[in-house]
Amino acid sequence: MNHLYTNVDGIGGRRLIKNIDAEFNYKVSTGSLRFDDRDKKILEIIDHSTLNSAGTHIDTPYAQHVSLDKISSGAKTAILANHSESEEVVSIEECGENVLNLLFNDLDDKNYYTSYCLAPDYLNKEIEINGSKKIYKSVYELLEVWKDNYDL
Repeated sequence: MNHLYTNVDGIGGRRLIKNIDAEFNYKVSTGSLRFDDRDKKILEIIDHSTLNSAGTHIDTPYAQHVSLDKISSGAKTAILANHSESEEVVSIEECGENVLNLLFNDLDDKNYYTSYCLAPDYLNKEIEINGSKKIYKSVYELLEVWKDNYDL
C-alpha cells in the first residue's frame, strides 16, 4: 500500500524530495542511482525511450544518444520513487495521469506528497492518506480529506 501526504507537517522526519529534476540529475551525476529493469520499463512506458546498456543516455523516437537530464520530469519522478527508501517522500505534483497511474498501480509501499487532489488514479484502491487507510470510491471522498489538510 502506498502512502500519500497532503501537507508537509504530516511527513514528520521523512525527507521530502520536491525538486525532482535536481535530485535526479544529482544522483545520476554522482553515480548513486543505478538503473534497474523496472527503470527501463518506466522509460519505455512514460517517455517511449530506451536506456542504453551502459545507462549513460537514452534513445527516443525523435533522437538518438540523448542526455539523461532530458528525461521527462514524470519519468524522473517514477524512477526516483522506484529507488526511494522508507524515510523518503517523493513529490508527485508535476506528474501527469500516465505517471500517477504507474506510481499507484505498479509501485508499492512508497511515500508520495501532493498539496492538491490528484484523484482519478488511485480511486478504488486502498491507500493511506495522512495516516488514514481507506478505499476511496469517489473524488468527493478524497476532496473531504483535502479540504482541511493541504498546504498553500
